[in-house]
Amino acid sequence: VSTQVAVQRASHLFSTARAKTISLGKTMTQVSCPLSVLFLSACIALSPTALAATDERDALIKFYTAANGSHWKKSSGWKEAAESSSDPEVQQLPLCSWHGVKCASGKNQDSEGVIALELENNHLSGRITKHLWGMPYLKEVNFEGNNIKDAGFEGFDSLATKAPIESISLDENRLTHVTGISSAPDSLRTLHISSNSFDGDFPEEVMELKNLRSLRMAYNPGIVGTIPNTVGELENLKELDLSYTSLTGKIPTKIGLLVNLQYLGLDECRLEGKLPEELNDLISLRYLSIKSTDEDSGKIDGPLPALTNLGDLRELYLDGNDLMGAIPSNFLQNSYVTSKLVTVSLKNNKLSGKVPGELSRFEKLQLDVRGNQISGIANQLCRQKKWNGGQVGVFGCDAIACPKGTFTTTGRRETDEEECMECPYGEDDAQYLGSTGCLSMAVSTSAESSSSSNSSGSGISVVAKVFILSVAFVVPGAIGFTLRRAYIKHGRDPEVVLGSDGAAPTQKDIEEATEEKCVL
Repeated sequence: VSTQVAVQRASHLFSTARAKTISLGKTMTQVSCPLSVLFLSACIALSPTALAATDERDALIKFYTAANGSHWKKSSGWKEAAESSSDPEVQQLPLCSWHGVKCASGKNQDSEGVIALELENNHLSGRITKHLWGMPYLKEVNFEGNNIKDAGFEGFDSLATKAPIESISLDENRLTHVTGISSAPDSLRTLHISSNSFDGDFPEEVMELKNLRSLRMAYNPGIVGTIPNTVGELENLKELDLSYTSLTGKIPTKIGLLVNLQYLGLDECRLEGKLPEELNDLISLRYLSIKSTDEDSGKIDGPLPALTNLGDLRELYLDGNDLMGAIPSNFLQNSYVTSKLVTVSLKNNKLSGKVPGELSRFEKLQLDVRGNQISGIANQLCRQKKWNGGQVGVFGCDAIACPKGTFTTTGRRETDEEECMECPYGEDDAQYLGSTGCLSMAVSTSAESSSSSNSSGSGISVVAKVFILSVAFVVPGAIGFTLRRAYIKHGRDPEVVLGSDGAAPTQKDIEEATEEKCVL
């Protein structure tokens, strides 16, 4: 074929194909080549698809090297590609067949269009190179359960082209900072960086990711300071988990602006103060947990809010705080999931009064009020057959909380074998519902422990100062009552134990007890 004919044919072909679109996932790239056969080879070599394939391979090889790929648990494809860069005779595998590499086509034989890297629990270490965040089609990165120290987020600042990244999962690594994350593209929806090695104030750069749907930063005890007020600017957020950090102060009122939030976890932080009224503005919330069961955790105090606007709330956990007062009669009044399983756990607070009968509108409530100062349960609640997994239908109110003067090891009846047992001194031994033991039994154990220590012959000087806090009064013509207790000081560890003789205290006993700051 003559040169003239060749040029004519080439011109015709390029004229009809100059606006051809190459589609990879959702990314569209326009290809337009010069209509000259002189540039034919250059056009093919420099087409976006060819360049992307080369750039993707190079970026992955650089990452493999920086993340100590030779020590990875699985590295098929990666290892051969890295070796071929220095030894051309090494046979390479198609890019999309490499371990953990997912491509838009879904075909292992392809060598372009990487949309996901899934290398969780694969012994990665070192760092992520900035080039990774410039891969043209990359949407998802999951490197959970490795030992990466540097995420390379600075690459978002320096690269001309950013990956259209949507999800970054780096839980359980060794990250110390997230510098550069604020320059991530608007496509980023998920950022999971729990269980890392952060140390210092809350990284406010995260608060600039306005399009986030899910933010997990839990189990980072090195994170200190307060929850920034700018949290209210993450208006698209559906999940926020800051549990098991060392955040202090009050829950910011701006959190009420997160009207799309469905999950809020603030367990075992060092937060304090009252629950803000603005929590009632989280109209999409399904899960709320602010437990404080650890000794070092802060304590939320004040009254229990009614949360009347949280119509879709399915799980509420406020265990171990200092909430006080009665459970409001309009608690979760506007719930529209009353026929579904709903969990409300309020154990080990300072709540008092009666569990309101209005809660009977819930058909399958899982209710826990043990360890409070609850004095009663509305009768109609004892007939809620599907409550507490059906146990209320079997054991009545005992399945919610044992009555006054009784106990089980769990504070309620959960099996046929373990009934709510009477305490030796009745209601004086267990003054509130939901007791896990009797005062007399607990202190008797302490007395036995002290006695055992005394007889051990260790040579430790033990001074016992016994004081009867409540006296056995026998008044002619009146009903007497007996509450016998003793104060024992063993070394430097004071303990309260039950008195053995029931005798009234002498003046000397009273004086000594006053010195020890005991209270009558």
